[in-house]
Amino acid sequence: MEVYTTDHSPDFLIRGDEGYDVLIEFYQWIRRLGIDSVRYDWRWKLFEPSPSEFNRWQLSDYLKPIEVAGSCGLGLPTIVLSSVPGWAEDLYRKEKDRERFFCRFERFITEVGLSLRSHKKVVRFQVLNELNTNAFHKMDMADIPRMCSYIRQILHPYNPEIKLMATIVAGDVISFLARPLVAKLAKPFIKTIGAIEFLDKYEKILRGSFDIIGVDYYPGMFHRPLSKKFDDLDLLKEVFEKLASWGIQYELAETGFPTARIWSSEEMQKLFYATFFKALKKLLIELRDKGVQLPSRIGIYQAQDEDPLNGATILGKIIRAIHFEHNMGWRKSDRALKLVARPDESGESTISRLIKELREIY
Repeated sequence: MEVYTTDHSPDFLIRGDEGYDVLIEFYQWIRRLGIDSVRYDWRWKLFEPSPSEFNRWQLSDYLKPIEVAGSCGLGLPTIVLSSVPGWAEDLYRKEKDRERFFCRFERFITEVGLSLRSHKKVVRFQVLNELNTNAFHKMDMADIPRMCSYIRQILHPYNPEIKLMATIVAGDVISFLARPLVAKLAKPFIKTIGAIEFLDKYEKILRGSFDIIGVDYYPGMFHRPLSKKFDDLDLLKEVFEKLASWGIQYELAETGFPTARIWSSEEMQKLFYATFFKALKKLLIELRDKGVQLPSRIGIYQAQDEDPLNGATILGKIIRAIHFEHNMGWRKSDRALKLVARPDESGESTISRLIKELREIY
């Protein structure tokens, strides 16, 4: 069983050898904790911020994790083909020129393939993020098969064995937003479908277009906000059993908890990991003993804090204090370890011990 973590550092790497040094130190550290690989974005919006304005430095930075992972003891990463640029979304949504959109998307994937051609053969490519909510993409599900077809066709010369992955987010917040009255009020801001309803509605597309389905699950955050009910895995169990019944490869793609000062702490994060992973271990043993297919991988979000784009400004400090996503690491951006990653008297940290215990189930 493979355990991986999400890494956003390639979005903002320092140019030159120093960027490699930063990655190598980070990857060696997570490997010591028991992590097997990383998942990271290749963001279309950073590569092509304006039509035909290509940022080839960014693609160069995106190649660095592939180049250094092996030397740090990590397996090949999962690449997330994400972040459609605003101008391309306008083509797709406002101008309703889907053919021009797909022409530009084809060009993006072609550039990805050309960049990868002389590198090791990455197998897993995630398409967009959390398909059951438009928080991260504006695509209609009817167009997802076409997108996947382009990716398979264009990347085939690079690696004929690629596997495409979709992710969904499972949580009470998503189910709540999906209720008719709430959905009507929320429609101008966000459109979402509950995980089980989404799987039932789009089973044919998902099974026909993807090799792997990942599930993002955040009890205590998106699941039951602020309740601290970290061991509530009822919905996760339902989703796992649904995917196992399809016979498709599936995984827990994201879980984690922040240390944002406004409503959490390092102590709370450590409690989350201890509580959630104990419940997850119990669930996996139950599924295994029933003969249910287990998730092939476990993904954790994420190993290291990321600085807001505003950095050390007053606005940046405010964002860091209240916005959870910048504070979900096991260590801070200055490499200071948080409680969950600090070694105890035996020399083992909470996170490394939990990963070791999960492996014993398989």
